[in-house]
Amino acid sequence: VISLGSQTRGVPPPATGPTTAGTDGERREPCRSSVTPLPTLTRMIHWMTAFVDRPVGTIEAATSCWAAATATRLSPSRGDRDEFRTLVPSDGDPHLRVQAVTDGPGGVHLDLHVADIEVLADRAVGLGASVVARPGHVVLRSPGGLLLCAVGHHGEHRVPAPVSLPDGGTTRVDQVSIDVPGERFDDEIRFWSD
Repeated sequence: VISLGSQTRGVPPPATGPTTAGTDGERREPCRSSVTPLPTLTRMIHWMTAFVDRPVGTIEAATSCWAAATATRLSPSRGDRDEFRTLVPSDGDPHLRVQAVTDGPGGVHLDLHVADIEVLADRAVGLGASVVARPGHVVLRSPGGLLLCAVGHHGEHRVPAPVSLPDGGTTRVDQVSIDVPGERFDDEIRFWSD
C-alpha cells in the first residue's frame, strides 16, 4: 500500500512524504525520490503579451484599428526598424503589442515573460518546441506551429480593467485562440499542460 497523504480508515496520513506499509501492516520509512518534478510550462510564466503581427504595408491601419478596438493609446515606435508598438491601457500593465513583419502574412505570437529565459526554453524544447532564433531572447515554435518568445519578466502583474463600451457594457482582450492543425492538436495540448 502506498499512501500519498490521503487518510486510510484508522491510519493517520504520514507526517512527511509518502510511506509504504509492508504486508504485516507495519509502517516503513517515507519514500524518497531524487527526481524533482519539472514545473509545467505555464507555471514558469509570470506574464504573457499577445502580439498582433502584420505586414509592414498594413501596419498603420492594423495598429489604429487595434488601438480603437481596445481603447488603448499607442506607444512610440521602437526596434531597429521601428517595428514594435505597445497598446498601452489606461490602467494596468500592457499585454498587447503590434509588430510589423517583413515576411509572410503576419498572425499572432506570444511573448512569455519568465524569470529565466533559458530554463523556459529548455523546458519548451523538452516538450516538443523548436528553437527558431536567439536575438537576445529565445524565439520558439510550439509543436502546433505557434511562434513564441521567451523574454525576461520585469514585474508586470496588473491586469488592465475592462473598457466601458458606449452601450454600457464592458470588454477586455483577455485570451488568444490558437489555431492548430488537427494532427498536431494533442501535441500542442500536452505542450501547454505538461
